Amino acid sequence: MINFKNYAPHLETLHDARMAALGFPTIFRGTKDFSEIADIIESFIMQVDENNQDVIRDEYALMESRLIVAEYYYETEAFANAMEQVRILMPAAAELTYAKLYFCCVALLVKIMRALGDTNEIGEMAALLEQKIKEKKSHFLLSNYHAFLQRNYLADGNTGFIEEFYNENSQLIENNHFYLLYRKIAYVRALISLKKYHNALIILESLELLCERYKRIVDLIEVCVLKSIALYDLNDDIHAVNCLKKAYDIAKPYGYIRVFTDDAGELMPVLNLLHHENSEGYLKKIIISAKKSVYGNTPAPKRNPYIDLTKTELKILKLLRKKLTYEEISIEHGIKLTTVKKHIQSIYGKLGVENKVDAVTTALERGILED
Repeated sequence: MINFKNYAPHLETLHDARMAALGFPTIFRGTKDFSEIADIIESFIMQVDENNQDVIRDEYALMESRLIVAEYYYETEAFANAMEQVRILMPAAAELTYAKLYFCCVALLVKIMRALGDTNEIGEMAALLEQKIKEKKSHFLLSNYHAFLQRNYLADGNTGFIEEFYNENSQLIENNHFYLLYRKIAYVRALISLKKYHNALIILESLELLCERYKRIVDLIEVCVLKSIALYDLNDDIHAVNCLKKAYDIAKPYGYIRVFTDDAGELMPVLNLLHHENSEGYLKKIIISAKKSVYGNTPAPKRNPYIDLTKTELKILKLLRKKLTYEEISIEHGIKLTTVKKHIQSIYGKLGVENKVDAVTTALERGILED
């Protein structure tokens, strides 16, 4: 029998990993901090799947191990492998006397399904999760369940519940308890959707310190990504890029991609700005994945662009076609130069391009501009 303490010394025991996670479910974020030994745990899982059941007799530790591997697969976009591990894990997790691990499985499976563009079962899975939480009398999970629902509403473009969620959770800013991390991140997303960027940044500053203190790597990356989005929307391009660069530098050793591309729609303009400073292959992988997430695998049909430009962006795009400089566009519209730059980066993000020439060419191809 393999002693996990010897098998994976950095992990110590799976019980310690559970304690490190603390704020269930996040989605079980704490486990992602052990990604440097994911290959060890993956090897361990393979031994179990080859019917070498004697390697471990703690069934719960085995299930947690599968979740560690599944989450690492997801973040590195090995979706088929991630799905396989979650599908194996879910029936066993559903039988537990409490619903924490099952919650983590559902939350991760939903993210995998969204990444694969298959959202048909998500509503049904969310309803089953609520039923399971109540059935197992794990009512302490309901507040996180509501945060999970809110994140799904936002992912679907449904903003009808944002104000209600905002009012229910507005007291979170006064509470520094670590177990509220998942809810706080969902709350920040609601704030950004409501354009309450300054409020969001106050919470994000405290979350950044908290995640650094507890070495919550993927949570820290997500917090930096959200800070970058909020700062960019406040026209603070320099700090937005710096926040994204911090997230990028943290993620690079692990090869994480999804933590960026899950917010690709809002993050694309900042990714393009960072790309002007950095041409590394890893960043290119993130940008390719982000574009795929936003635009799909095929170009948008003519006269039906995938993401519509605003009236102001369309006017600016027409001026770009006339080869006006940023300064000339600023004078033409009577707006600040920084605002012009922000609109142009938004145009680049929506069209999936990186310069003025490609923006005009793509707009003509899609019928956004007339020949």
